[in-house]
Amino acid sequence: MRLSTQCTALVFLALLSLGISRTSQACAAFLHNDCDLDGESDTAHGGTDCDDTDNTINTGATEMCDSVDNNCDGNIDESTASDASTWYADVDGDTYGDSTSTTSACSVPSGYVSDDTDCDDTNADVHPGATEICSDALNSDCSSNSETATLYFDSDGDGYGDLDNSLFVVCDQVIPSGYLGNSTDCDDTDAQINLQGIEICGDDIDQDCDGADTACPEETVWYIDADGDGYGNAAVSQTALTQPAGYVTDDTDCNDADALAYPSGTEICDDGVDQDCDGADNLSTASWYADADLDGYGDPSTSLTQCLQPSGYIVDNTDCDDTDSAINTSGTETCGDGIDQNCDGSDETCPVTTETNCSDSVDDDSDSTVDCDDSDCASDTACAITTSSTGTSSGSSSSGCSLNENQKSNTFETLVLLFGAVIVFGAKSLLTIVNTK
Repeated sequence: MRLSTQCTALVFLALLSLGISRTSQACAAFLHNDCDLDGESDTAHGGTDCDDTDNTINTGATEMCDSVDNNCDGNIDESTASDASTWYADVDGDTYGDSTSTTSACSVPSGYVSDDTDCDDTNADVHPGATEICSDALNSDCSSNSETATLYFDSDGDGYGDLDNSLFVVCDQVIPSGYLGNSTDCDDTDAQINLQGIEICGDDIDQDCDGADTACPEETVWYIDADGDGYGNAAVSQTALTQPAGYVTDDTDCNDADALAYPSGTEICDDGVDQDCDGADNLSTASWYADADLDGYGDPSTSLTQCLQPSGYIVDNTDCDDTDSAINTSGTETCGDGIDQNCDGSDETCPVTTETNCSDSVDDDSDSTVDCDDSDCASDTACAITTSSTGTSSGSSSSGCSLNENQKSNTFETLVLLFGAVIVFGAKSLLTIVNTK
């Protein structure tokens, strides 16, 4: 027999206090897969609870407008939700709804509004707040009172009334002559000024009652293009709002009688015609050199001879490697890599940083010390010396290496000391012999 909710909860808490840490297993084993204790097992174990972590969500719950499937029917925020709103059809699009045509939904459906005060949803001019017009037999403002209206005098007879000259009337009374239902005339002294007036730019008069005079567009200077090459003659022009036939805005044509002569035209050498409008005919050809790596230095082995500079060619011809933009006469040389980066004809030799020959009387590393005097030669066999206990050293006569000045001084001092020691030792020996006799 299934435990009551209260009992089940006590059992579940007791199990947890005994150290069962996996709540889901405890639910499955002891709570019949009803972890939120709402009386329904979860759907993962064949039950009907679509969210077994919330006891307010189950098949018996009331659906709400909260973006949650409260009653586990597979739908969210359906029209039957307990707090769904009532919306009213707005067929005529005047934002006022028809109280007789409704629907329920959690959010506003298309074609519906929250208002329900439209008395005629087939006419957008009829709704609360609309201007009442006596002559149309319509209850335009949806009021329940006797039909009244505010009329406006049309003194210039153009069919548009003056807002500042109005009259409040009851529709069944006699309407005074000259009054209208609209008040849109911005100047009721001039029949040419109204909403349909034709605006004249720049006269400081608002003929169409849009709130401001229209500024006139600026006129453009146009230049004749007699040869039809798209470039105009600066000497012949006219000013107009729109482009006249045969005219353009450009004024850079140097020969408007020749369609082949214009800025960027193709120059023909020495023909007496300035095709590219640079001010002169090209009288001679020039050599141009390919710059494939685009470093600004041309390849002397690849050239063209013609009047105008070809694309990809330049006048320079000093590049020694036109496949590498880092190699040119301004390139930075890297010594000893076998590459001539600065195009001077050879790779740069790296400077010597050590004494390479300790017996050639040459300062190989340019540090002002030569051969055995250089610390780089300390381990060289040609400069080997024997270190004595006193810290002095003497050259090895069998090594073939000449001693430097320091080594000669140390050797001399050692010999003097040894000679002195021999004399002292001999004197002591002589005294000993004399004393024994």
